[in-house]
Amino acid sequence: MSTQDYVDDYEANVPFRALAGVGCRVEAACPTKRKGEACVTAIYDATPAAASDERRGHNFAVTADWGDVDADRYACVVVPGGRAPELLATRGEAVALVREFAGKGKVVASIDQGHLLLAAAGLLDGRSCASGVATRVVAGLAGAASVRHGGAVADGKLVTAASWPDLAEFIAHIISLLGITVSF
Repeated sequence: MSTQDYVDDYEANVPFRALAGVGCRVEAACPTKRKGEACVTAIYDATPAAASDERRGHNFAVTADWGDVDADRYACVVVPGGRAPELLATRGEAVALVREFAGKGKVVASIDQGHLLLAAAGLLDGRSCASGVATRVVAGLAGAASVRHGGAVADGKLVTAASWPDLAEFIAHIISLLGITVSF
C-alpha cells in the first residue's frame, strides 16, 4: 500500500475508541476494503528537517462493508485525516455518503485533511471550522465563513478539528451533540 492510502493513526483510532468507550456503536468502513480487512495507518510527527515525518502506524480493522453503511442507522460520521481523504474526495460514493449524513441532520465530523471530503461534499460553505495549515486554504476556497487556526469547532452539527492534538476538544463536541452525558 502506498503512503497515499494512509489514514492518520491518532485521528482514526482515538475517536473510534473514545466513542466506543462512552457506549456508542462504532464501525469503520472504507470504499476500497471489505469487512475484516485492514487499513494501514500512518503516524505524522513534526521534525526539524521536514514539515512532517510519516511513519507506518497500526493496522486499523474495517468493521463494516461500505455497501452496508446506511446513514439512517448512525447518528454521526467521522472523517479522519491523513492521505486517505485525498482519494476519498475523488470517490463519488464517499462524497455522497457524507452529504447524505448532513442532509439527514446527522453529526458530521472531520479532522484536518478530512476537510477535503467535506469540501467536496459542499459542507463548508458558510460554516465556521477549525483547520490546520494544510487545509486552511481548502476550507476558504470551499466557502467557509471563518477558519480558526487550531482547536476544534462545532457549527451546528458540523464538527471540525485542526489536527490530532485537538482530539479531546473534538470528541467533547461530538459527545455533546450526540446528547451523551459522561460522569465519574
